[in-house]
Amino acid sequence: MNKIFLSGTIGKDGEAIRKNDHIVLNTSLATHEWNGQETVTVWHQIVLFGKSAQNAEKLLKAGTNVTVFGRLSYNEYVDKQEIKRVRAEIKVEEFEVQKYVQDEESKTL
Repeated sequence: MNKIFLSGTIGKDGEAIRKNDHIVLNTSLATHEWNGQETVTVWHQIVLFGKSAQNAEKLLKAGTNVTVFGRLSYNEYVDKQEIKRVRAEIKVEEFEVQKYVQDEESKTL
């Protein structure tokens, strides 16, 4: 089974590609991990299709907190220097925008 879910922050407004009646939206998602000494940010490429892409184009802007559900995919390509590369990306099937409320006493999210 190939299922993944990540919670994090959208890094940039999505780039929509439209062909006929189809839409694909590419963007990035930052997740944060504590390694015992500091918070480490890990960047992930996410891709949405169809109706999810249309909704994401409206809702997922840079700085939006979101949880994405989908599957992990690897794509091979050749870069400008003719070097073969592999890119991991999350093909998003569903997403939920997260609303965080600051706790007045602790001042934490």
